[in-house]
Amino acid sequence: MKKVLFATVAMFVTLLLVSTSAFAKSNDNSKNDKKASDETYIVKFDGPAGNGLLKANGLSKEDIKHKFDYDNVYQLKLSDKKAKQLKKHPHVEFVEKNKTAKVDPMKGKSSGSGMSAQRIPYGLQNIHAPQVHNQGVTGKGVDVAVVDSGVDASHEDLNVVNSFSAFNGGANGDPSYDGVGHGTHVAGTIAAKDNGYGVVGVAPDANIHSAKVLDSQGYGDYVTIGRGIEWAVQNNVDVINLSLYVGQDSQFIRDVTRYANNNGIAVIAASGNYGNPQGTGDNIKLPGRYEQVMSVAASDRNNYRAPFSCTGPANEITAPGVDTLSTTPNNTYGAMSGTSMASPHIAGVAALIEQKYPNETTYQHRARMNKTAEPLGNPWWYGNGLVQADRAVS
Repeated sequence: MKKVLFATVAMFVTLLLVSTSAFAKSNDNSKNDKKASDETYIVKFDGPAGNGLLKANGLSKEDIKHKFDYDNVYQLKLSDKKAKQLKKHPHVEFVEKNKTAKVDPMKGKSSGSGMSAQRIPYGLQNIHAPQVHNQGVTGKGVDVAVVDSGVDASHEDLNVVNSFSAFNGGANGDPSYDGVGHGTHVAGTIAAKDNGYGVVGVAPDANIHSAKVLDSQGYGDYVTIGRGIEWAVQNNVDVINLSLYVGQDSQFIRDVTRYANNNGIAVIAASGNYGNPQGTGDNIKLPGRYEQVMSVAASDRNNYRAPFSCTGPANEITAPGVDTLSTTPNNTYGAMSGTSMASPHIAGVAALIEQKYPNETTYQHRARMNKTAEPLGNPWWYGNGLVQADRAVS
């Protein structure tokens, strides 16, 4: 019985993967619309948008670029003038411009074509995941969606059972082609196999479902993100990980995460990588601020706050996110840093809890992690503390 769909959302409209040698500092959100069409809008009607409603507003079926299967939400080709007119229509709930998402990956440290012996990443040890594996709880039978830049399905350390691309044609249309390596890395932290080589994931027997919402250059938009979430819900996965963030408040993203939540989904988001070394300010990114979303901060191998990790009262829990070793495309392995790397640890723990307690509710699963976390200090930095898989599952 599916009671929890953990959407681990590390949502970065400019996704920042930070290396330990040089933490990226860009705060330039003006580039977010670099590749977004000025004529593409997301529109929610209070009912189905029939031909009469479209025609009355000077639109046709050709102006519909995508129709979501929930909540009468459409992606429409509109001029700015037409968008302003639609906002005033009594049957329109909201109109917002489709925004661009961009992944800006760090340079990973690949070990080549493979690893001669299996390694347990420090992150798993810090959250006590091996102790849970020893109890026979490995995420078996749990389905996890990685909504990201694609996952290399041919990687020998990953079990990818289903895939989808929000793009059409070429490499972008291939959900197994991960041009930036990010989705494959996230997938390994969640569920790399315990097979004697490579690395081990938090939930090594979980199934990976790949939803590609970022293209080969690392670009996507709100619509591709929404399509990935919708696809995951329709495919009845148990956990969703989204390692991206939205730079501005979006009613669409707010609604689609709530849609997931209403379908038994606990949405988990990375807090973002725009924190400062002093740990000052309330700078947590969306959608981590939304009440239906669980915001995840990043710590290092010594369980100290990562200098880039965003801070503020919305931080709910912490997981390792510095120099995280995981899978990368073409059967290689590499280390990456960022709150993007912290959130899949939470997704993995969510999969472990789902296997052990399939009849508990989303909120009970979430409470397990929060109540059993190891306090680390300032809640603006760490929330309830470092997730402890063994305590959460026991």
